Amino acid sequence: MAENPPGWSYLASTLGGLIGVALTSIVFLATQDMPATMTAVVIACGAVAVLLAILVARPAAAAWQTIWFLVGVGTTIPLVYKAYKAFQGKPEPRRAAVELPGFTVDLLEEEVGRFSTEYEFGWLDVRDERRGLGTTVLWQLGALETDADTPEHVADWMAAYDYDDPITVREPIEISWPDLETRSYKLFVGLNQTQSTFIACGKRLIAVITASNYDARYDVAPLHRRTVASVACSPDAGEEATLGEPPPVKITVPQGWELRTDIDPFWTIWSNGNASLLFQYFYRGHAVLDDVPKMIAETLGRWGTVEISGFERVGEIEVWKGALTDDDGQQTVYAYKTTCGKRPMLAVLFGWDTIEEGRAAFLAARCEL
Repeated sequence: MAENPPGWSYLASTLGGLIGVALTSIVFLATQDMPATMTAVVIACGAVAVLLAILVARPAAAAWQTIWFLVGVGTTIPLVYKAYKAFQGKPEPRRAAVELPGFTVDLLEEEVGRFSTEYEFGWLDVRDERRGLGTTVLWQLGALETDADTPEHVADWMAAYDYDDPITVREPIEISWPDLETRSYKLFVGLNQTQSTFIACGKRLIAVITASNYDARYDVAPLHRRTVASVACSPDAGEEATLGEPPPVKITVPQGWELRTDIDPFWTIWSNGNASLLFQYFYRGHAVLDDVPKMIAETLGRWGTVEISGFERVGEIEVWKGALTDDDGQQTVYAYKTTCGKRPMLAVLFGWDTIEEGRAAFLAARCEL
């Protein structure tokens, strides 16, 4: 067996292992992004390399010492790369799969902000303040061809979620995923650079929004692409069966009132040409559910300006009264909030001089599920 060469090769093999252990510790402290278990494994491997180098180096030839030196150097290569990314301010964010109603998505393992997790309507915010990154996932009833066909619709769709800053849609982005039907946009929320992708999932539209602070050095594009690619759509058949359907209301209307299906596919509405009686679902978790006047304004706002003067209690029902003003004048409005199954529902009676004909039916209406 060859003599152990004096000095340097023995020291070199041992030093290689020690460098691996040292850099592992430095990188972990510098980035705080490497999971503790991974750190422990790498340090343990480096320690084993050092011990084996000591055992092998004494009786073995220089070739064995060289092998263990390369083991130590090999341990440091991925850590040097990770250290470089850390000191550039762009460490790889940790992500984890999150199960949401009817789909899953990989999100940052950071602080979760506001969230709502109803099936038909909801959102989830995740923020990484240290890197200036954030991901928001929104979902509600919708379709790509109606809710994400123009930048204006995208801005309106997102504005419903009460962002504090103005939303500016710059341009569409050509991104495609083989298993997803999507549409993507580059936009700004205030000064923050943002990418948004809308994903068709059953009867719902999912929006994945990845944002970076205006002064952040991290590019949102890679994180956004990975997040969208991780979306796995699995609609719930029971929830989808009634999603987007008009409320099944049982009612006896006066003679001359007819069921209308040409006004809005998600409303149950009767009209006599002079007054109308409508029933509309609202999503659980909707921002205006605790404010009935806002619910009324959101429903009737397409036709004019709504002003609510107050409410009166009729039996157990809290009936709100107001007016709808358009180019033809002012119509009287009555409305109350109730439920249909698990879903909030708004009942609205509005019109001109024959409105009182429908008042009894309006108050006696019942959901029939």
